[in-house]
Amino acid sequence: MKRTRFLEAEKWGGPERDDEPRHPLVVECSDFAVALFQEVQAAGWLAEDAHQEHPLWEILSGTSCASAKLAGALGDDEWPPDELFAGDVIVRLKKARGYLRDALRGLESAEEESIATPQWRHQTRVKVTGFLAQTEDFLHEARRVLEDLEDEESGGL
Repeated sequence: MKRTRFLEAEKWGGPERDDEPRHPLVVECSDFAVALFQEVQAAGWLAEDAHQEHPLWEILSGTSCASAKLAGALGDDEWPPDELFAGDVIVRLKKARGYLRDALRGLESAEEESIATPQWRHQTRVKVTGFLAQTEDFLHEARRVLEDLEDEESGGL
């Protein structure tokens, strides 16, 4: 069952995961993804046999996957990232951005098909758009690390 796999993924890592500090954006996005799932399930908006390309699944999986990619990108205590890791961080942030964009496309489809309530769709769009904006900011900062490195290597020319 898809829902069971979604919740099991959230529990992965056991109690030791709670001992590790997580970036506030990761916590907020992850908590939001779980809350969305619970709201959708409680409201009964998603049928048991709904295809994984259903707009609500796009929203749920997009936010959940984005939180995982953000955790990978922002998991290190050092920010901005060291030049050695900046490329990896950029890749993960770009993947998170893609998942958040998928969630927004799911919201567009949900709007067109009048799935869920207008208020739920609006609140979800505001949150996802905020996560996307923060992800873009982190992406620019990580890219700046590589640009600065390139400037240093070229002698500032």
